Amino acid sequence: MAYSLRTNVTWAQTYSELEEQFALWGVRDFEVRSLGKASRADYQDGETRRVTVRWTSRGGQEHTLTMADQDRAVDNLRVLFLAIKAVRLNEVRGIGQLAQDYYLRLAAPVSQRSPYEVLNLTPHAPLEVAEASYKALAKLKHPDTPGGSEAAMKELNEAIEQLRGGQVALT
Repeated sequence: MAYSLRTNVTWAQTYSELEEQFALWGVRDFEVRSLGKASRADYQDGETRRVTVRWTSRGGQEHTLTMADQDRAVDNLRVLFLAIKAVRLNEVRGIGQLAQDYYLRLAAPVSQRSPYEVLNLTPHAPLEVAEASYKALAKLKHPDTPGGSEAAMKELNEAIEQLRGGQVALT
């Protein structure tokens, strides 16, 4: 994880600040979801620490941000609050569109997933099972299939090629 935040600000305080940011933005309806907001644990599993913020902008566009990279739900809410505040302030400064255009030009992150994960396999699955999984997933993820995409198909092809070539170390 490249960015780590551990806040001393409570869930209630961050929620209140988020509510304030949305009010300044003219957003009245928003929703925050998390399983772990009440927990004081130092570490929560991925699903418990996941926080999702949904809102509808003044123009009627729906937005959803989700964060589960930090160790606790309260930290993930704080990161989302800071991101939402930054976007609102960019709009106030008159650079909202510029920032959006810039981010859209950034290259997509390179997938670092294991070929076994891509193919929904356990790490010691035999090649025959990997081939069968590849064929089934290729039918679902092919660009000509509804919901499929070139990126998903490329990831599948790279995964099976790695396994065929024996380029993946078993752990």
